[in-house]
Amino acid sequence: MMTDYQTAQDKIEKLVLKKKNTESTALAIQTFYSKYGSRGEALFTCCNWYRRLGKYQKALSLLKINSQNLKITLSTAAREGRKILWFARLSNLMGAPTIAFKLIQNIKPDSVEDHRIFGLIHLTNFSYEQAYQSFLKIAPTNQTYQNRLDRLSLSDCLVGLKRHQEALDINIELLTRAESEYETALVYQAIGEIYCGLNDWPNAGRYLHAAKKFFDGKNVNIDAAYLSKWLSLFYYQFNLMALCKKNIELATNTLIKLKAKEDALLLCIALQKEFQLLTAEQVSKFEVIEEIFYSRIQSESQKINIGNDKATIKINLGSGESVFKSKKGSRYLFEINKEMKLILLLKLFEDWGINSACVYDRIYGDEPFGITNAKDRIKSLIQRLNKIYGIKITLKDERLTISKSMAAKISILNVGPQPIYRFLENKAEGYEFQTKDVMGYYLISRTQTVQLIRRWQSHGLIMKHQGSLRIAGPKS
Repeated sequence: MMTDYQTAQDKIEKLVLKKKNTESTALAIQTFYSKYGSRGEALFTCCNWYRRLGKYQKALSLLKINSQNLKITLSTAAREGRKILWFARLSNLMGAPTIAFKLIQNIKPDSVEDHRIFGLIHLTNFSYEQAYQSFLKIAPTNQTYQNRLDRLSLSDCLVGLKRHQEALDINIELLTRAESEYETALVYQAIGEIYCGLNDWPNAGRYLHAAKKFFDGKNVNIDAAYLSKWLSLFYYQFNLMALCKKNIELATNTLIKLKAKEDALLLCIALQKEFQLLTAEQVSKFEVIEEIFYSRIQSESQKINIGNDKATIKINLGSGESVFKSKKGSRYLFEINKEMKLILLLKLFEDWGINSACVYDRIYGDEPFGITNAKDRIKSLIQRLNKIYGIKITLKDERLTISKSMAAKISILNVGPQPIYRFLENKAEGYEFQTKDVMGYYLISRTQTVQLIRRWQSHGLIMKHQGSLRIAGPKS
């Protein structure tokens, strides 16, 4: 005979499987947690139900974590270690991979499921070797559907490691064991991607088009978007630009519609750049995005000028300064603060929009557990930008966008390897000034002023001279 606990669990499991009336299902989960949450697996069962419903923040709210536990090594066999791993998993699914990666640094996975989560977080962060080691431990056979999915993830790791033949061998074997049309299509697509990596375009086209027969008009999902992305690359090789453009635009728009994580969207934008489908300004934006997200420096001497001279907000990536011009005058900031970071991201993603979790990941990444209140914090930041800078932001379906007229108020500059700081501009060599002059110019505290002056000194821009500060030499 089933216990009350088992009966309640079975009832909610059936509701989650139906995926209907998700709000009432979420309420039932909350009631279950209130009654049984302290029992062994009940916490993680509730988190998993919320995950399957796509209600990641509700799951996060259940995971009460002591931040001090991040400083010690914990196994996921221990409850506290597993809570941190689940927090990382949910953050990663929301679109905050940097936070997820930081959280697992001192975590040791124990179970098969824990290794799977570990591997997926590393894979999202392009840590292919670590992801490979995780999936290698849990994907030795092809017996179950989940196991075969793990083998697909293992082959993704091998592709990332440029071990294409090993990845191909895994997928050829998986093809003989697929148990559904959908599973066969996934493997066809994976094989097509591998042949793209090997520049074997006839075979790439053969397998990608075999997968396309399943997706055509029937399944609009993440996998269909990825297939369109790879088909665009295939068509590009044969200069079939109409089909290339159609498929990459379909992939990009589908990923945006499905609230996909930014890393997937950026791969599509990278291909649009390769296909020369972006404007000159979009190319500049994407190159800055690559530098910010992946530390891919395009050129040390690269000069960036995104926007126009009439912009009221100017962000200088070279010096880390920003300036805001209003009717009351100009306000200078010697750093790119949280408000300016959001303005920067909005300008860079002007043409595509940006996921709110990704915004939190990039702006509040040093506060990982604050992601439970990410929505409120982002909304508060949006209100401040509207009130202080006149930038109106639309937040819809967890995506932030700005209009063309709002984006026109923003410009992004990078003057090259030698930063030019606004206060020092147009001042001759030997010009002398005091600390208070810098404080008044930037409207910052004395502590911040001292930090800024030390930065200038480290760049060799200024020197101390008889109780004053002096411009050291010409700036370039």
